[in-house]
Amino acid sequence: MDVTTPTRTRRAFVISERTWKPTPRLVEVVAGPVTAIAAWAVASPALGVSLVARFGNGKPETINAGLVLGASFIASILGWASLVLFQRRSSNGLRTWTILAVAVAVASLALPLSAATTTAGTVALIVIHVAVATAVIPLLRRSADR
Repeated sequence: MDVTTPTRTRRAFVISERTWKPTPRLVEVVAGPVTAIAAWAVASPALGVSLVARFGNGKPETINAGLVLGASFIASILGWASLVLFQRRSSNGLRTWTILAVAVAVASLALPLSAATTTAGTVALIVIHVAVATAVIPLLRRSADR
């Protein structure tokens, strides 16, 4: 590591001489939240759909951008982590993971179907769920170690 002196340059923060490029898995994990927030932005602010959910007997809660980003990021990370786990533990891990990922995506539709307070909100939340699944599942499959 170089030291700052009048004749030398400071290189303390240079990790490598190559340009940093995001890894495919990083791009795929970020694709979920980007897709989710794009779908949310079209549904809620642009079209004016009220995205409100009521869980059980609780008071209605507005589904805002933070909730959408957080949930889609967690789902993407869990998808990536489970793919890595299945690939390490099984010879047909990719196939098993794909079946599980599609099943989880389908099961996730139960939440908007049961908790959304309006028909338009239900449709918009289903679109967000499907958009994230169709972005993350194929991208993670493509980058999987075969």
